[in-house]
Amino acid sequence: VTGEGDQELAADLFRMGAYDYLVKGRIGSMTLRRSIDQVLTRRRLEGHIREQSDELGQTSRALEERARALDTAYAKLRDRKEELRSLSASLEQTVLQRTAELRETTRFLNKVLDSATDHFILATGVDGTVLTFNRGAVAAFARPAEDVVGRLHFRALFREIAKDDDALAALVATIVEGGSIQRTLTGTRADGRPFIAQVTLSQLRQGIEDDTDRRAPGRSDTPPTHDKGGLVIVGSDVTHQRELEEKNLAYIQQIEVANANLRRKNEQILEATRLKSEFLANVSHELRTPLNAVIGYSDLLDGGIYGPLAPKQAAAVVGIGTRAKDLLHLINEILDLAKIEAGKTELHLEAFALREVVLDAMETARILAIDKALVVEWDDRGVADELLISDRQRVRQIVLNLVNN
Repeated sequence: VTGEGDQELAADLFRMGAYDYLVKGRIGSMTLRRSIDQVLTRRRLEGHIREQSDELGQTSRALEERARALDTAYAKLRDRKEELRSLSASLEQTVLQRTAELRETTRFLNKVLDSATDHFILATGVDGTVLTFNRGAVAAFARPAEDVVGRLHFRALFREIAKDDDALAALVATIVEGGSIQRTLTGTRADGRPFIAQVTLSQLRQGIEDDTDRRAPGRSDTPPTHDKGGLVIVGSDVTHQRELEEKNLAYIQQIEVANANLRRKNEQILEATRLKSEFLANVSHELRTPLNAVIGYSDLLDGGIYGPLAPKQAAAVVGIGTRAKDLLHLINEILDLAKIEAGKTELHLEAFALREVVLDAMETARILAIDKALVVEWDDRGVADELLISDRQRVRQIVLNLVNN
């Protein structure tokens, strides 16, 4: 088994006695099974050759006895016998050499299987007794190999079939029918802790081992897996992977719920916006109409339509008109839906004196403070009379809000 190589290397290996040549990454269950079947076939042929060799030896001895009696008549036959003897010796040497190579290959494969730590690999006999338990299995099941090999039925390692004979029989029947299946099973460690295992179970053909019909001590009542050999079980611990998948699924569900809530909130916001627009459209006329009336009456009073006013009354009427106009201006801006939806507020720049704005705000504040029994005073600490370039109405709102607060 190699990760690199070419046809020339393969030819050299076969000349040195290799039975097969497999490339890493291309070894499937069918390829491995076919390779093992070919090796077993060659092994059986070698047995037949040995038997034929013994028979040829007996024949050779018989021919020798006849040759001594018929030395002259069968001279050519004696020559043929010598050739057969040489061939037999050569075949016997070849069989011994191939047998030694097969043993070495078997030891090498066992080392390869044992070195696979990322996956656990088990092989069972006909009765289900574990015969192979690699280092990956030792780590996954937290059991030493000597406590498992030849002692435990493989069902003891998996919770779903540990005590359920029907489940075990159904699993084995499926394997026999399909040759190889994949299952997600719950592995059981020595201390009872479970883990999720992704497992591939394959049928092990009869003849892999001559002694696979062994029974585990104390398990004589265990039903055999099947009558065609044991099983090969290859798997890995996917507990962490499944936990991550569950967390991802929960996270996705949370995102979906959050998106649904956002859509619902967005619909509510859109509905509220629609209602707001409808409300502002409905009340804009009702808000402007009485303010226009107040402004009109203040203009009529200031113009003397209803008779002359005392100086203080005239100043109060002017204040009423001014405040009403300011309020109307503010309402017009509030009701300007286009500006609200665009998120813009336009500034109207003009030149004005800050002192005038402050005095105007103080006059309004003193009127509002009367009901609360408060006195509002302004300590003029050098507010300049120079003109400012800004939005007079906005500055007035700022000052008035500060004073009112």
